[in-house]
Amino acid sequence: MIYAAPGTEGAKVTFKPRYENFIGGDWVAPVNGRYFANHSPVDGSKICDVPRSDEADINLALDAAHKAAISWGKTSVTERANLLLKIADRIDANTEMLAIAETWDNGKPVRETLAADIPLSADHFRYFAGCIRAQEGTMAELDSDTVAYHVYEPLGVVFLGVEKGERRPSFSGNIRSPEDFVRFMNWTFRNGVDEDGSIYAAYGAIMDTYY
Repeated sequence: MIYAAPGTEGAKVTFKPRYENFIGGDWVAPVNGRYFANHSPVDGSKICDVPRSDEADINLALDAAHKAAISWGKTSVTERANLLLKIADRIDANTEMLAIAETWDNGKPVRETLAADIPLSADHFRYFAGCIRAQEGTMAELDSDTVAYHVYEPLGVVFLGVEKGERRPSFSGNIRSPEDFVRFMNWTFRNGVDEDGSIYAAYGAIMDTYY
């Protein structure tokens, strides 16, 4: 199937002219006020402007993440799993929109984003929703007087710098830093899919360039 270019008649995707960083549950302009143009590898056209973030934005995101970690850490495993399952359902409900956005974002054929990338994203959320429900500690008797036990605990706030490569909606870390020339799917996902911001209490995203 041939899809209309974003923002044109009949298009299933329309990008905003400008996107901000997502910090502390809100869209936040970069501290330095600087932006750069994000172009599509499909035809070289400009998709939008995104923040050229720096250390000040990272510090804001870290502060927000540390604050959110307190309440997020108190949520039950069941609640967390259900939130991940809800995200997977939202991805499935918006597969076509996300696939087209991904294609214009990184140039990958739409047949691949429709049949593989986006469906796999949903599957990954469901997989990890199951993993956290099944995770257990271990205990072993070493001798008559000694017992060894292992308890798995979260690391806490994590910064994830995304390498150039495939991009998918992902919640692998508390703070996500996409690099130049696309890392844009998180913004499309956040704008077009979310109806319940609870998961984003523990998630932030900032834009910057890496060469």
